[in-house]
Amino acid sequence: EFDGLETVTLTLTPKRDLEVDSMVLEIPLADIRHYSAGVHRGRLEGRRTFDGIAHIWLAGDKIGLVWSAESYRGWRIDSRQPRIVVEQEGAVTRLRLLLVNTAATVSAPMEIRFFRHPTPLKPMPEGYRDWRFSPGWSPHLNLWSQHNAVWNSALAKPTPRSWDVLRESVAFAREYGQRTYPFNIPLWMSHYHMRREEAPFIRPDLSREEREALADGQDRVLQERDDNRRVEEAIYFFEDWNIVPPQRSGRTDVGTIYYCSPSSSYADYWAHSLEQLLVQGGIDGIYMDLANVNRPCFNPEKNHAYTTLDGETEGTMELVAARNFYKRLYYVLLKHRGPEGAPHMLGHGSVVPSIYTSFWGLAFMGELFKPGDWFDMTKWYLQQDLFAPRMLASPEPDAPRSYDAFVYRALYPQAQFGIPTMILPQYSKGSADPPTQRRMNQDPALAREMLAFTFLHDQILWPSRVHVYTVYSFWEKTRMAEWADATFHPYWSNGLATAPEAVRASYWRREDGAHLVAVANWSSAPVTAEWALPATAVGVDEVLDVERGETLPAVAGRLAAEIPPHDLRVFRMGGTE
Repeated sequence: EFDGLETVTLTLTPKRDLEVDSMVLEIPLADIRHYSAGVHRGRLEGRRTFDGIAHIWLAGDKIGLVWSAESYRGWRIDSRQPRIVVEQEGAVTRLRLLLVNTAATVSAPMEIRFFRHPTPLKPMPEGYRDWRFSPGWSPHLNLWSQHNAVWNSALAKPTPRSWDVLRESVAFAREYGQRTYPFNIPLWMSHYHMRREEAPFIRPDLSREEREALADGQDRVLQERDDNRRVEEAIYFFEDWNIVPPQRSGRTDVGTIYYCSPSSSYADYWAHSLEQLLVQGGIDGIYMDLANVNRPCFNPEKNHAYTTLDGETEGTMELVAARNFYKRLYYVLLKHRGPEGAPHMLGHGSVVPSIYTSFWGLAFMGELFKPGDWFDMTKWYLQQDLFAPRMLASPEPDAPRSYDAFVYRALYPQAQFGIPTMILPQYSKGSADPPTQRRMNQDPALAREMLAFTFLHDQILWPSRVHVYTVYSFWEKTRMAEWADATFHPYWSNGLATAPEAVRASYWRREDGAHLVAVANWSSAPVTAEWALPATAVGVDEVLDVERGETLPAVAGRLAAEIPPHDLRVFRMGGTE
């Protein structure tokens, strides 16, 4: 298709009953260094096996391949055995699909479908380096996601509690030059209203006392279930919209949301509702929480269920339906806001399921980690491999680590998907002790640690759960709007010689010859960092530290500067102000 997605359909027909020990389809790839597959990410070495994964991304520094499958229907498999093997043999990496992974009799055609998606998918959008976003309002932002408490009456429902409330929130954002992206959960649906429809819009720039006086209790969460407050469309269309068997999430009845099938009329409901939000509400786009497909469907009417050779019933991940769902939403957004309105769709989740995430304009990731101690994020990011079947509370102390940050790059592969990535710090989530949570949120060193990773990867940091004013100050000093059209040269391929081992340097280069160099110290000790100037920085004899306002001399094309632990410094040279 237009984004390079290739559908592969195989029909393997035996001329007679065959006793088959194994059958392997092999896809050879070159220059593969890292991977992301289900709960595994990191540096690719040797041989790895995988079970029933829906996606795997294998990539080098510049190109890669996403392999996806909605199900393993048609394969002759024992569910207890691996289905996919990835093995490196010299410069070649072999992706092996074990179409028959145990001795079996093949007496009928094997009909198999999977998808191949080469990366990069698309170029990075214009202006993304200056996107400033958070669901918690601040005048320092230019993109604002109105939380569901601001505009909705339920947690997951694409209609406002009041059109006036939604329009008032949009008008408020315009006063500060901000674009609006109401928070919603597109693949889930609430069954009960949690807030009163008459609850007013409360300006976020008011004092706490002013907000509480205006709210007068009307915007409080309604905790108890009341059948008079049902979301009627969710109840009426329950059998059509929900997958089989129904999947729910939530701690209370009133807060429960149900997973909806993108192949049902729920997709029509959402497309129509989004168009009304654009036309009547005046929003700029939509923020989509829990935006990944993560529930298999076993609907017999849609032929979603099948049985493996060992008798296990498996379902289907509706990837194609999700692709069509997001494609429709993107069409509606493009129709009403045009390409200049980017970003349109803000997706919270991994971009690796590219079959449907290729329509996203901004991705939010990072909640996999719940650090309980200072600088835990560095320990995770520098691991060579990561196994994360659930949220992680502490790094493995003895895990192999590398300053090439393989886990970080496998988790957040921005450029190869053409989707800007915003990283969500989670420091206050990792401790059950409120004083510790407060100290973490108020410690500028943790914000600097996060900036030392996100900035060197040309990514954006979500100013939340860290010291936000440290982030705001960094934005103000680096002025990335001035580098919107600059070419980014990352540390892993730019050839800049750095020392000591924990130091890495990335840079941006503009057409006027200006360079911006970011140098990070990813160690737990202060260092005297040394690095070479970019070869294109001709005639530079000094550089400007953009945060401190001081200059450093360049000697024989090299520079040196003190950098604190888990921190960075940013230098500008050449060009015109």
